[in-house]
Amino acid sequence: SNTSPGLAILDGGNPTVRRCKIHEGQSNGIMIRQNGLGMIEDCDIFANVDREIDIYDGSNPTVRRCKIHEGQSGIVISEKSLGTIEDCDIFANAQSGIAVLAESEPTVRNCKIYNGFSGIVV
Repeated sequence: SNTSPGLAILDGGNPTVRRCKIHEGQSNGIMIRQNGLGMIEDCDIFANVDREIDIYDGSNPTVRRCKIHEGQSGIVISEKSLGTIEDCDIFANAQSGIAVLAESEPTVRNCKIYNGFSGIVV
């Protein structure tokens, strides 16, 4: 069990991460900040103590075909961030499936968001 994020993408980092499981950590599942980019595909991200995916500080990743579930929030996008979230299954999060805050403008396509406190919060 990680005490820090399972995956951190920082300082404009631009990895491709495919077919992984990030789960049961004591922080965020994935943290993307400081203009982080990257492609997260076909991953199962679940049961982390905090946010499953936290995108902030001008970041712009692509999250595609992922299962994002059983966390405090599924995806939180803030601090003038963008991001493309597509074909994801986002469910059973205690708070929002997707929260868009602080002048952020993500693109969300073809996602299923269900069984949480709220679907999308803007």
